[in-house]
Amino acid sequence: MSTSQETLNPTDLKSQSYSHRDGFEISFVEPPKELPLKCSICLELLTDPCILDCDCGSNFCKVCIEKVKKNHYPCPLCQQQFTTIFPNKQLQRTLNGLMIHCPHRAGGCSWMDELGKLKQHLNRMPSSETRLEGCGHTDVLCQYCKKYILRKDILTHETETCPKKPYTCQYCSHPSVLDDIRENHWLVCPQLPVPCPYECGERPQRQGLELHVNKKCLLAPVLCDFRYAGCEVELSRRDMANHLRDSIADHMTLMSLKHREEVSSLKEENQLVKQECADLKASFEAEVRLLKIESEQKMNNSLADVRKDCYISLQCNLDDRVEELVCQMDDLKAEIQSETSQAAASCVQPSLCRVPPVEIVVTNVKHLRQQRDNWTSEPFYSRGGYKMVLKVLPYGDQDGCGTHLSVYIYIIKGEYDHQLKWPFLGQVSITLVDQRLERHKTNVMAVTRENSDNIARRYNNTLTGGLGYPTFIEYKYLSPNYLKDDCLVFRIDDIKYMYNW
Repeated sequence: MSTSQETLNPTDLKSQSYSHRDGFEISFVEPPKELPLKCSICLELLTDPCILDCDCGSNFCKVCIEKVKKNHYPCPLCQQQFTTIFPNKQLQRTLNGLMIHCPHRAGGCSWMDELGKLKQHLNRMPSSETRLEGCGHTDVLCQYCKKYILRKDILTHETETCPKKPYTCQYCSHPSVLDDIRENHWLVCPQLPVPCPYECGERPQRQGLELHVNKKCLLAPVLCDFRYAGCEVELSRRDMANHLRDSIADHMTLMSLKHREEVSSLKEENQLVKQECADLKASFEAEVRLLKIESEQKMNNSLADVRKDCYISLQCNLDDRVEELVCQMDDLKAEIQSETSQAAASCVQPSLCRVPPVEIVVTNVKHLRQQRDNWTSEPFYSRGGYKMVLKVLPYGDQDGCGTHLSVYIYIIKGEYDHQLKWPFLGQVSITLVDQRLERHKTNVMAVTRENSDNIARRYNNTLTGGLGYPTFIEYKYLSPNYLKDDCLVFRIDDIKYMYNW
């Protein structure tokens, strides 16, 4: 054996390890004596040892010596040309039978067996059935996040901590992966319990938070029911009942004053109308007397033979004039009656602004969709005095992405709500204006007794109980006709009120 060939002696082997071409170190339990272990080319533990037909008889790794032969180089040790490579099966069997420690011994693996069984023990490229078999300190690919985890930890990782493992929201059963559920879905989950903003101790579902605040929360602030009469008190819902009970006399006084003011105003207007009627009557009577006097003078100054004709002519003129004045009087009476009715009903006919048709421009539509925000219009009125707003917001699918544009009509608190008929029953015509081709999209929202609770009377300006279309139009149909300069144009064409719907 050549002196350049690696051999082992008993004093060195216990502390000596050998590099393996697969990237780990091999430590023998009982190092062999006078046995070649290293390849003279790669200086690593012999793998598939081979000898040549030259004189040195040295052993080389099969992969190493085949590269030498491919390049037509001589033997790396004796420098003789060789033609044939012979596998050293006896040496391979001897090496495979040597007892070794697991390469992961420092990590805690206590495996110890023959070198030939090392590949099976490490199981570095397992199938799906054998991925959990073998050395626990060998890296195994996680089937979800595609990261390498120690085999002993892979089950815990895949079932508990892997951020990409399949996970279902425990509140709404939305399927996804763990990190998406925690970082994205729970921010919008409609059934996730959220704390009440008024710290009442309740944790309603996110989708029921608005209902909880407006109907149930005892600490939420509410306005007094007699605000229309002048009571400006705002208390928590828990304390409002005591306020209403303790302030009955005050509220009755405020209502009396309010009604007294209204009656006084109506009396003043009625007095003015009566005065105008009296003036018109006096004027009419004076004109009639004047016509009679003129007629008599003409008849007295006329010749006897034409007196009859003149009298007849004057009488006809007088009758026509009287008939004309009577018609004017009737018109004046109808006008006075109309003004009187309007004056008497002024408490239920507010001075309206922005009545249909009303154009409403929605800006920053891109921001509205990306931030899942909502947009509310300025108030407008029906011709009967109902105060409303239009609310536009994105509608999301189960992945949280906006797919449609939602449109709702809300009744808000008006100045004369206490004198209108409730609930509001009728139709609201909403049109999305096509800004290029004039092919508008119109929907008519019907409010019936079955859904009238959504358009009931409101006692504050909180937008609750709207009625409309959650999927009014898909976003993909907005451009280019409806969406222009990041703006949409809605038009409230008509609001019809039908109390006996």
